[in-house]
Amino acid sequence: MPNESRSSNNNNNSPSPLMWLAIILVIGGGYLFSRTHSNTSSDPSNKSVNTEQVSKNKISEKKKTSESKAITAKRKQNEKTNYQRYLIALKKLPQTSEGSITHAYYDKNYGTTYITLNNEILNVSDAQLKSAVHNAWNIGENYYDKYSPMPDSVTALQVTVQDESGNRLGHTSIMGNFKYDASGK
Repeated sequence: MPNESRSSNNNNNSPSPLMWLAIILVIGGGYLFSRTHSNTSSDPSNKSVNTEQVSKNKISEKKKTSESKAITAKRKQNEKTNYQRYLIALKKLPQTSEGSITHAYYDKNYGTTYITLNNEILNVSDAQLKSAVHNAWNIGENYYDKYSPMPDSVTALQVTVQDESGNRLGHTSIMGNFKYDASGK
């Protein structure tokens, strides 16, 4: 008898959970379909509103695209101009340093700004030399900051200060700080 009551419960015409899921999907899908396609009625005035809106959206997108291209072109031009000014400033550095710097340039191959100090500076105490080298290194760092942004191809984050013989006196460390190389000279 207990088995009969169970079988009578299964046959009482109540939908199974699987059937409920199918019903929810059909109703929900129909609702979503009607929501997404509610603007596509057969009313001709509704279609003209939709085409006007599409036209306005296309014009707006074209305008945004052209503005974006113009901004990108202007930014690239500014970066090139900054780079040219940077090179000119480095070239003028010997005149503005009153002879303590004899040469300054940016080497694209190494992505390094080189600043060459006058050899007369080497005839001072180690502390004075370190200070002079650090000051020259700061000039290189400050020039890069002053004339940034530059094109992506210009990576002048490395500054090397050297004497007229090409001996490295100081440079930018891996961490981006000043590293003195001439101790003991």
